Amino acid sequence: MTPIDFQIQSLGGFRQVEIIKEKIINLSQSDLEAGLPPILESNNYHDVFSALGLAVFQNLPPGSDLQRQLPIAHEFFCGDFVFLEFLIANFKSSQKTQTQLRDPQPGPTDRIEKLFQQLRGAMYYGDTEAADDAVTKLCRTTSIFQIFEYIFELGIQDMSFGAKKAITSLQYWQLSSILRHSFTPLLLRSLVRYFCQSLNATPQADRHDVTSWIESESLADQTGDDWIYHLPSRQPDIQNLMHTIVDGPLLVALASVDEVLGKGYHPIWTWSAVFQLAISGCQLSDFKLSKDNTLLGVSSLFKISQLVHNPSLRLKAMFQAVAMVASRKGTCNGKFIYSNENITEFYNELQQKANGVSLTDCLQYYELISGLNNWFKYQSISVL
Repeated sequence: MTPIDFQIQSLGGFRQVEIIKEKIINLSQSDLEAGLPPILESNNYHDVFSALGLAVFQNLPPGSDLQRQLPIAHEFFCGDFVFLEFLIANFKSSQKTQTQLRDPQPGPTDRIEKLFQQLRGAMYYGDTEAADDAVTKLCRTTSIFQIFEYIFELGIQDMSFGAKKAITSLQYWQLSSILRHSFTPLLLRSLVRYFCQSLNATPQADRHDVTSWIESESLADQTGDDWIYHLPSRQPDIQNLMHTIVDGPLLVALASVDEVLGKGYHPIWTWSAVFQLAISGCQLSDFKLSKDNTLLGVSSLFKISQLVHNPSLRLKAMFQAVAMVASRKGTCNGKFIYSNENITEFYNELQQKANGVSLTDCLQYYELISGLNNWFKYQSISVL
C-alpha cells in the first residue's frame, strides 16, 4: 500500500466514524432497541467503538465515568458487541442535548514555552476557556507525548479525590492510543476542562495536599537522576518500611522512602510496599470503589511513573503514592506480611467479584484489575 493509498483509506475511515457517531447521537431512547442492531451489524467493531468515543467526549461532561471507563472496556471486552451495545445504551441514558465542548479556537500560535505557561496559569486559576485555547494550540505544534507528560505532572498533584486527576489523565492517555490520532486533541481539551472544573468545585484549602507535593518536589530535586542506575537485587526491610510509612507523620514517611533510594535500593521495593499498604486497607466483601480510590490511585500513579521520561517526575509520582497510603492512617489492619502472593490473591478475588456484579459495576472492578495488571507486567521483566 502506497502512502497516498493509506491516507485515502484513513480519511475514509474517519468519515465513516463521523457518520456512525451521528447515527448514535440521533438515536432516541425509544428507538434504541430497533435502531442500534443495524449499526452494529453493518460496521466493524473499532469504527463503532471510535464513533462512541467521539460521541461521548462531545456530549458528556468532562471527566465523566464513561469517558474514564472506555479504555477499560476496550481492554477487557474488545470485540464483544453485546458489551458495546451496553456502553452505547449507557451513553444514551446520560446524553446531553447540547455538546459539552465548544468549537476549537484557532487563533495565532505562540511559542511552545509560552503556551505551556498559559496552560499552567489557566489550570491554577481554573480558567476553562484559556486552558482549552492553550491545549488546542499546543496540539498543532507539539508532540502529544510531550503534552501528556506535562498534564501528568499536573494530574499527580491532586490528592483531594483519591488521585482522581491522575486516574483520569491515565485513562485518557490509554484511550488516545485506541482511537484515531485525530481524536486526541478532543480528549486533551476535555481533560484540561475536567481539571479546571474540578478545581473550581473544590474548596481552596482542599485542592491538593500542598505539603506532600512541596516535599516531593524538594526530595526529587535532591535525589537527582542517579537512582535510575540502581539495581533491583538488593531488598530493604519492607515490613519496617511499611510501618514507617503508616505509623509516623507524612514528612517522615516521605523521608524514609528517600532514604531507601539513597541507600541504593531500587524503587520497585517502595512500590511493593505501597501496593501492599493500599491492598491491606481494602475489605473486598463490602468494597466500594466510589468510597476509596486509594488502590486505583496508586495503580495509576505507578503506571504514570512508567510512562513518563523525566526521572524527576517519576519520583514525584512515587512520592505521591506514598503520601496517599500514609494519609489513610487507621484504615490498615496493622499486620504487614510482605508477599507478592497477597497481591495475586487480591487480584483473583477482584476477578471473581467482577463476574458476579452488574455490567456497570464490573467496569469499576476491571479498572483495578487493569491497574494491577500493570504491576504484574512490570514484575515479569524485573529481577526480584
